[in-house]
Amino acid sequence: RALRAVVSAIVQARYRRLDQSFPADRRAEIYGQSVGYSDPYTFVFPTYQRLVYLHSLYDIALAFEHSPLLACTAFVASGAATTDGHTIVGRNFDFDVDPWFDDDKIVEIVAPKNALAFVSVAWPGMTGVVTGMNSEGLWVNVNGGRAGELDSGGVPVVFTTRAVLEGAHSIDEAIAIIARDAPMASHILLLADGKTGESAVVERAPGRALGIVREPSTTVLANHYRTSPLKDDPKDARIRELTTTLNRDARMRELVTRARGHVDPATATAMLRDRSGVGDTPLPLGNRNALDAVVATHSVVADLTARVLWVSEGPHTLGRYVRIDLPARLRDGERAADAEAVGDIPEDLALHDGTWARFELGSRLRHEAHVAAGARRWNAAIDLYRRATDLRTDDHLAWRGLAEAAHHTGDEATAHAAWQRVLALAPEGPAAEREAQARAQTDKP
Repeated sequence: RALRAVVSAIVQARYRRLDQSFPADRRAEIYGQSVGYSDPYTFVFPTYQRLVYLHSLYDIALAFEHSPLLACTAFVASGAATTDGHTIVGRNFDFDVDPWFDDDKIVEIVAPKNALAFVSVAWPGMTGVVTGMNSEGLWVNVNGGRAGELDSGGVPVVFTTRAVLEGAHSIDEAIAIIARDAPMASHILLLADGKTGESAVVERAPGRALGIVREPSTTVLANHYRTSPLKDDPKDARIRELTTTLNRDARMRELVTRARGHVDPATATAMLRDRSGVGDTPLPLGNRNALDAVVATHSVVADLTARVLWVSEGPHTLGRYVRIDLPARLRDGERAADAEAVGDIPEDLALHDGTWARFELGSRLRHEAHVAAGARRWNAAIDLYRRATDLRTDDHLAWRGLAEAAHHTGDEATAHAAWQRVLALAPEGPAAEREAQARAQTDKP
């Protein structure tokens, strides 16, 4: 509670005029929400101000070093890379925060006056866009990236992406719209066009020129920059060092190359559900080196040429992917739903063969162990971590917790063996691997 109070005070002081950079129509929309919303959290912030902060959540979170917003992976395949020449996009939005964002996701279809209609995948109350497609078959999604400094006078990215969907008929028009706004925080945008099969990655940071990458036929995006000077920024180097962006990028490129000529919505879904490492290396369920680390708030496949989406129902990527036909929805409204259901993509087998149940129980045990460790109840933590590893012998996070707890009790033999197990189960990122190697040596019995 004390930490929350400190963070709230910092946010209030630093971003007290944040809404002044919002487009006028977004301010009006958010104000309307605040008037009509029965808000149970007015003790934290006034409703309007809280909704302003929530629309800038991504941008504000980057001011805090351990932001959880840097694990998304996406791809585009078009032309000869797909089965029928259509432009296919796949995207995992890994937003590892409150389960509510996964449980209560929504698909919103918006048909504004004097602007292009679009579909957005997000959560209730979001007036901006993190993942979406417009009626022209133009796609945009946001991936996290770090470079430069935060600009509290810049425009939150979710409003720039909405402006793209409302106004852009082509990638060039989208880039022109993006260039109009000064960004509040660094990020990477994926654009794709279902009419032409073109795609582009747009890299942004406050005070820096746009970085643009265009690739023929296929494009892959994780969380690191590829254009100068952004790729030379120390913050981007830190992302490469501390996260799994390079491994996820490499694995997605491997799968896209392997599926060349055969990419369709079902294949794209299988790629987003992929839980192996580069070279088909087995990974523990939930390992962040995998494209599917079982943390996606939403996972989306799109056939941009047909203007159709498939959106994960949850949990994460495991539930069915529900088909949303944008032209039919705009024409027929809810009456289109029954016809769409015929094209849903089935649930993952892991949802029914015990895999998901073991994962959920193991996660609860690890959480209880973490709480015990935080209270320095090391023996209780060890017992809970052992129960988690008995349940799932490949639970790398439980083995890591066991190593830490055993070290604090002076049981170096258990700590050493647990660190060795962590190493065998693919630490999540270069820095994590070096730490596990060093600790395995330090904790030798």
